[in-house]
Amino acid sequence: MQPRCMAVFGSQIEETFLLVQRARRRVEVSAQMLIDDVREPLRGHDNVKLRTRCEVDIWGMERPDTPDEVGRLLDQFRKEIEQKCRPAIARQFRTRDESFWSWIRNRT
Repeated sequence: MQPRCMAVFGSQIEETFLLVQRARRRVEVSAQMLIDDVREPLRGHDNVKLRTRCEVDIWGMERPDTPDEVGRLLDQFRKEIEQKCRPAIARQFRTRDESFWSWIRNRT
């Protein structure tokens, strides 16, 4: 999807797609950290915080002391994509709609 969007909307949209890639990478790293923790559990307060952070990254269950960073990245991605792509999409559909109604008016 990224190459197609870059072809239509230009290379500046690449920064927007980096948000999805960062979110995906956070989930991958968190999953690996939790797997490693099962194999060889880490003890201590900081490690409990890390485990909580990893769980929030994977399952998106935001807690007061641990915000959902993956969810935030995905929300930002959605907003930026809508902002950058909506004008072109709206113009495309408007043109089709106007062409259709022009065709109808010319036929009557």
